[in-house]
Amino acid sequence: MKIFNFYNRIKDLVSELRQIEIFLRRFPDSKFYEKNEIDILAYFKYHTEVFYHKIATILDILKLMTNEIYALGIPEKKCTWQELTARLNLKRTPELLVIENYYKSFEHIITARHLNTHQAFYYDDDTEDIRFPLFMYKNIPDIENDYNFRRFHPKFLVKYRIKEFRKKRLEYVRSGNDVAEEYINQFINFALPNFQRRRKSKSNGS
Repeated sequence: MKIFNFYNRIKDLVSELRQIEIFLRRFPDSKFYEKNEIDILAYFKYHTEVFYHKIATILDILKLMTNEIYALGIPEKKCTWQELTARLNLKRTPELLVIENYYKSFEHIITARHLNTHQAFYYDDDTEDIRFPLFMYKNIPDIENDYNFRRFHPKFLVKYRIKEFRKKRLEYVRSGNDVAEEYINQFINFALPNFQRRRKSKSNGS
């Protein structure tokens, strides 16, 4: 039942990652959001943070599932990479190889998630050329009458940059989801047969 529970958690996480793609495809009912002080950058920031957290959580669940498959008895709060490898005597089991490769592929995202969770830090250099003009157009009604500002930050250019940013961010999330799903499929294809073999071996008393 525990293995089944972890399996369902992983499948739910995959589904939730794909939902982020749907949220990022468009900025719905912009007037309602902006009325509640949520502009498009805040909207994308929120969903990017969710993406970071889901990617990091998958790593945790893969570790917990490995702990259960091999009946290592590690308490959930202490189920770290160091504990797993120590209990398995550094055996390069297929599950550990997938976990290691997953971490290497998403290390930058996992680091960003830790900074975001523990220090409320979030930096997005893709929005730096959008943030200032968007703020000015939103908060200073007559800014369009400022020739110098309008010359360097025409509205059409700001809108174009937002459109390109949205496309780039969606592709970033989509490709990350594809990679995560590939690792998960690899893990499941190794883990479930291993669990079945260990279960049969135990029931046979060998």
